[in-house]
Amino acid sequence: MANREPAGSGRAACILAGGRSTRMGRDKAFLPIGGRPAIERLIERFGAAFPELFLSIRDPKPFRHLGVPLVVDPLPDGGPLAGLVACLEAARAPVVLAVAVDLPLAPPAFGVKLAAEVIRRDVEALLPRAGGRLHPLFAAYARAAGPKLSARLAAGERSVVRAAATLRHAVVGADFFAVDEPTLLRAFTNVNTPEDYAAVRTVWEIGDLP
Repeated sequence: MANREPAGSGRAACILAGGRSTRMGRDKAFLPIGGRPAIERLIERFGAAFPELFLSIRDPKPFRHLGVPLVVDPLPDGGPLAGLVACLEAARAPVVLAVAVDLPLAPPAFGVKLAAEVIRRDVEALLPRAGGRLHPLFAAYARAAGPKLSARLAAGERSVVRAAATLRHAVVGADFFAVDEPTLLRAFTNVNTPEDYAAVRTVWEIGDLP
């Protein structure tokens, strides 16, 4: 089980699990991956690398049994940006890794590297780019950036990419993670549809994790 780190520790992780899963048809957090719910897999994997761990959720009831601190989205229509803002406000660590619940293949080691690099580069956000697009829901954010993102949210912004663009940020690619582009793309496979889910299960079952 993950516990909160003491104030001043280096990194925290926030699993964003407040989406409505409309394209999937059921809650992506509880889709079985290797015989266990995806959310449990993420807690297990990221909790080992990020002792300060939160779940960002809309409704706490389905998640209370997991024994992880829950951060309720402050705006029901705020999307993942609202969840990210809430986690930045709740964190003690100076850097928070955002992890979307529909990224079950994302390696914790990638997140650790992102979090460390935010401090090293003295930026407010570090976003990976794979397949020609940014991945702001597996990215590291300085806790100090919370007020800026909160202001964007209050102004009606819902896009995490656009909100992150207002921060002092940097973008990294496959070279930063010391992998090739196909491996990075596999790590950022989103489970949005039943077809995506089938593909992720296949990767997990054959052990071809990034």
